[in-house]
Amino acid sequence: MKSIRVLLGTVATLSAAQLYAGEAVFYVTEDGAPVSDLAVSVDGKKKLVSKNGFVVFDVKDGEHLVELSQFGEWAGEFDFTTANDQNAEIQVEMIAGEAIPEVQLYNDGEATAALGQISGYLTSEETGGGVEGARISVSDTLSVVTDQDGFYQLEAPRGEYDLTIAHPSYGNRN
Repeated sequence: MKSIRVLLGTVATLSAAQLYAGEAVFYVTEDGAPVSDLAVSVDGKKKLVSKNGFVVFDVKDGEHLVELSQFGEWAGEFDFTTANDQNAEIQVEMIAGEAIPEVQLYNDGEATAALGQISGYLTSEETGGGVEGARISVSDTLSVVTDQDGFYQLEAPRGEYDLTIAHPSYGNRN
């Protein structure tokens, strides 16, 4: 049987995980695609957005100032306020070089309908290349097939998932 290796990127880790108290999760897009060349500063602490468009900050309760810059140029600023046991999920859409935020707050332990994104690449240990045509499933009703490069992406409610991988030449893996 051929061996198969799953490489899950940061998106799979961040998206599938539950939000914990005191977190602000940013997802930055432009024309629907992740933006990775953006710096986000929350209350003076700066981080770069990952190649998958995500960045996460630990936050305390209170008001938070967010400043965004791209290639050293101002891209916007806004604030949001969290109370005890609240998390923030912040979708930022870049339009003509300016950041347009949408902030959603959640109480700790509150079930949310917020969608996350699970994505990654499936590669062959033998060839090092992408595995095309593998079915990646997170439940009996939610699955996707890898493209010619072995890439897959799907949306699912925030939570923890076990992935099942099936391919005619490589077999099944959990």
